[in-house]
Amino acid sequence: RLNGRIILVRGNHDLFNGYTARRCALVDPEMFHDICDIDTTRIGEYPVVMSHYPYEDQRFAERAPRMLGDWLIHGHTHKMTPKVVCGPGGKKMINVSCCHWDYAPVSENAILNIIKENGV
Repeated sequence: RLNGRIILVRGNHDLFNGYTARRCALVDPEMFHDICDIDTTRIGEYPVVMSHYPYEDQRFAERAPRMLGDWLIHGHTHKMTPKVVCGPGGKKMINVSCCHWDYAPVSENAILNIIKENGV
C-alpha cells in the first residue's frame, strides 16, 4: 500500500486497446489523486517535472517533455539510460525505472538527496 498523494504519470504501456489508463479495466482511477501525462511539483525547494519519458526521447518525441532546465523524474528507458544524468545544456534527469531501484518505489528523500548531490 502506498500512502500520500498518488499521481499516475501515464506512459506507453498505459494504453490498452486504444483506451487511456483512466478507462483501462486494469487501472482503478479511484486509487489516484490525478492521472496525467506530464506533471510538475516541488521536492523540497526544487521544482521538478514528472514524465514517463526522458527529455529528448526520439521514439516518443511528441510525448516527451521539453527541456526547460528543471530536474526531470522519468522512467520508460529501464537501464538504457543512467540513474542520474547531469548533462550539457542543463539536462538534469533522474531515472526512476524499477530496474535501477531494486523494483521498489523511490522515496522523496532519495530524489532530494540526488538533486542536492548533483547541484541545481
